[in-house]
Amino acid sequence: MGLQARKRARAMYGRLRLLAFAMIAAHIASPAMALQVPDAINRPSIADEVVRIRAQPKATSRDVNFENLAQLIEHCDVRPTTTDDIAALRHLEKDRDHDVARQARKTLDLLRNHDCAGIPARRRVVIADEVAKVEASPDQDSAPLSELSYDIENGFTQPPTTTDIDALAGLMQFPSGEIKLFTAVVLWRLGPVAKPAIPALERAIADSPPLPGRFKGPRAEIQICGALRALGDDPMPAKCQGWLPYASRTLD
Repeated sequence: MGLQARKRARAMYGRLRLLAFAMIAAHIASPAMALQVPDAINRPSIADEVVRIRAQPKATSRDVNFENLAQLIEHCDVRPTTTDDIAALRHLEKDRDHDVARQARKTLDLLRNHDCAGIPARRRVVIADEVAKVEASPDQDSAPLSELSYDIENGFTQPPTTTDIDALAGLMQFPSGEIKLFTAVVLWRLGPVAKPAIPALERAIADSPPLPGRFKGPRAEIQICGALRALGDDPMPAKCQGWLPYASRTLD
């Protein structure tokens, strides 16, 4: 091959290389290719972060991990939220460490307010619907009432109606002390709007046993009397005089 032929061959080879590089660049920049960029893959999942939090032996380390997770959520630097992520945080909500449970609830609240996290805004809860869950439970499960108390505290419920208050008042007839306790807490949180439930609370405290000399753990009577005071019952039932010293002024 002559000198001129070799020059033409090298020039053609150079043009082919430039064309190849241009095609590769265009492919990477295309929308189809953009979906394959591993940015989302490299982001941590919320469930993975929860595992790290649970593995921390010290409270200060757990606090730092919760703060990091909050920043990741706020900046959308986590993978789209899955049911596993929510389940992991829900599990932390029941942790024996009250601070861990509190921060797990805060993280769930943060998720609800960030569309980029992949879950819809929380639907406002209907109080009567939660009462119906308790009534339908064969073992008188009080968990819906516990969650309802939290929802009321954080403004996640629809405005209470007469139907809602009547439904809660009806729960005070249940024999379960736990049901009565959580129902009284819910009424306490609702405040004066729940005044129509006062007669049901008064009947519940009237049917309760006298104040024992000693007792352990939470008692429904304490929350019932606290709710009556918060709802403005006047005069207070005589039985509440012994229980009220054990009831705080607020539920905060």
